[in-house]
Amino acid sequence: MNRVSLVIIVAFSVLLFSCSSGKKESSEDHDNTEAINSEYILEEFPIYEPNSILFPVFDTVLQSVRECPEIKESTCVYCLSISRIDEFNTTISIELREKKSIYCSRIDGVFLYKGAVFKLNINEQDSVFFKRSNKVVKAKCQKDNIFTNDFNDAMIGVWEYIIENNQVNCVSFGVCGNYWHRSKN
Repeated sequence: MNRVSLVIIVAFSVLLFSCSSGKKESSEDHDNTEAINSEYILEEFPIYEPNSILFPVFDTVLQSVRECPEIKESTCVYCLSISRIDEFNTTISIELREKKSIYCSRIDGVFLYKGAVFKLNINEQDSVFFKRSNKVVKAKCQKDNIFTNDFNDAMIGVWEYIIENNQVNCVSFGVCGNYWHRSKN
């Protein structure tokens, strides 16, 4: 064997050894790791009709989103939840989220307003603000997994309102770099 052949064999051996030595993972390294896949399914949800007292809220939310060039509304969904504070006061929270972050178990129903789809989380006691229709819609949502109850960073905007004595008042919002909250008087 001549020197050139010997040098090529040694160089090739070093190259092969260096490529395989950098990869030190083994199946033992991943024994405690389990992959969690996001699975999306088509689920059926009832359609609700909102009370007209909420229309100005929806108009404000939709306008602020449509004025924000950074938001691609087609990749988002509005999520509305209602919480009763007492017999006179109720809070309304609207979050703009990425569609892919919505779990099926967190949807009680759906309503449409001026072309926008809102996913609804509602208790029966709050039915004064929403009337359930006899219609249903099929919507794609994420099947529950171990992360279902985790908070994630898929929220793009948020609006908080309080209904006090049949008056709807904004208490805070945050969207498109604009943030505001009502000061306590």
